[in-house]
Amino acid sequence: MRSCLPLAAAIGLSLLCASCGGAREERPKPLPTAWHRIEMPDSAYREVSAEGVAMQVNSGAVTAETQREDGVWIDISYPTFPSARIYLTLNRLRLGEIHGAVANRLQRITLNTGGLPTQRLEFTNPAGWECLLTLTPSSVTTPVQAVATGGDGRILSATLYISVPQHTDPDSVAPVVDAVRRDMTVMLNGLR
Repeated sequence: MRSCLPLAAAIGLSLLCASCGGAREERPKPLPTAWHRIEMPDSAYREVSAEGVAMQVNSGAVTAETQREDGVWIDISYPTFPSARIYLTLNRLRLGEIHGAVANRLQRITLNTGGLPTQRLEFTNPAGWECLLTLTPSSVTTPVQAVATGGDGRILSATLYISVPQHTDPDSVAPVVDAVRRDMTVMLNGLR
């Protein structure tokens, strides 16, 4: 009787295992597709000069410069982020016009944030430019903006615009925002 008990247990365990999965023929199913991963640009920079101002721009970015009567417009685009573009203007003003121009840019930044919580980073770079960089993490269209003034009457303003539907989750564009925030910080710090 004792020798039958281990044999009966072994047979029962074998039947249990066989009934749990061997009877159905499963075909492999492909995994659901996911969004492609965005290739992030390296943190390597090149110098771009406009209106007598040198600035550092990501070496993976493409710049298009348009000379205007009141200064220069520079569009900075990233081939790996086709829906993201930095719109940058660089103007030379008379010293008495700077305060009004800065107030106008700050009002534009406030309107672009739509009242969403915004982080501000203010600093003076090594060349004496007074810089303001804003980050609005929950904005998907204009999450990064900047204003900088040089002591000689120059003013730079820059806005990252991402062309995506308004209902896009901010987490979906966060890697792009982080990379561009890094690049705009380097650009502001290197103005001279």
